[in-house]
Amino acid sequence: MDDNREVTRVLQKIACEGPNPEFEFVGSLPSADTLVTQVARLRAEGRCPDLITLDLAMPGKPAIDALRDALQECPDIKVIIYSGVDNAERVREALATGAVGYVLKSSDDPWEIVRALRIVAAGDRYVSESVKGAVS
Repeated sequence: MDDNREVTRVLQKIACEGPNPEFEFVGSLPSADTLVTQVARLRAEGRCPDLITLDLAMPGKPAIDALRDALQECPDIKVIIYSGVDNAERVREALATGAVGYVLKSSDDPWEIVRALRIVAAGDRYVSESVKGAVS
């Protein structure tokens, strides 16, 4: 989930399109407030999302609160923080709240987010090398 449409478009293109798409892109949301509303709606329909990417710098309520609330609605969601925020305290807070991945948008490797999606979808944790020091 990202309020920047270009970031969303690129993420959708590299992870969900092509001859053998690995993921289904369900949608994007303009604010952290709408995340919880949409997750609750999907849960009511019996369709909790499997995987969400979330930017910590979203409009609306703090993204960490939205993460916590979304996980209360659907505890099995795997959440990857995909953000430009590299502050060690925020990284630790996101992972402690329930995110299982953390990827920096500033990564030199545009495919890092796809690797993270694959790893997290398989049930493992993924943290960008540049922020691993924050969690060790």
